[in-house]
Amino acid sequence: MATKARTKREETQREATQRLCKALSHPLRSQILTLLGEGVYSPNEMSKILGEELGTVDYHAKQLDKLGFAEIVKEKKRRGAMEHFYRATATNLSYLGELQQMHPLVAKHYGGEVVHNAGSDFVKALEGGTFDPHEECHLSRTPLVYDEDGYTDALAILERARFELEERSAKSLDDIAESGAASVSVSSSIFLFKMP
Repeated sequence: MATKARTKREETQREATQRLCKALSHPLRSQILTLLGEGVYSPNEMSKILGEELGTVDYHAKQLDKLGFAEIVKEKKRRGAMEHFYRATATNLSYLGELQQMHPLVAKHYGGEVVHNAGSDFVKALEGGTFDPHEECHLSRTPLVYDEDGYTDALAILERARFELEERSAKSLDDIAESGAASVSVSSSIFLFKMP
């Protein structure tokens, strides 16, 4: 019975690892996901922003859609063809359960990449003048102590908060697409991990 459960877990882990590796198998996909996390774009718009060939961007956008990391939210006829507009469905590329299912080496690499990107976002905001502690923002570091049950509960609390943030972002993207209002790009990083 334990072997069967382990085999199923290993298969799920393998699938999650493959899915993430496929999503990140080309550096352009990471750039596309960053753009789609900030708004709704067509491959034509993204190719101009990224300075890449339209066919290449279109191919990778379709791959991200197929892998479940992007979705088409609207279509528009343009010169006899249909232009598709995408948005990201998973701005983090993984959710908590999926991260736990990945091969440990891939999960560690991915975790390091998340921390690196969060730090890069903070430096960009400082250098670009968009981070000002006197304006509306949130920045906190809170050392805490839990028992094992409390730690599990804390992980669930943060996961719910992340889902709420993503749902609100999806609503904003819909509102922006509908009204053409200006967007506000933000970076939200949530970390909770055991200390030595």
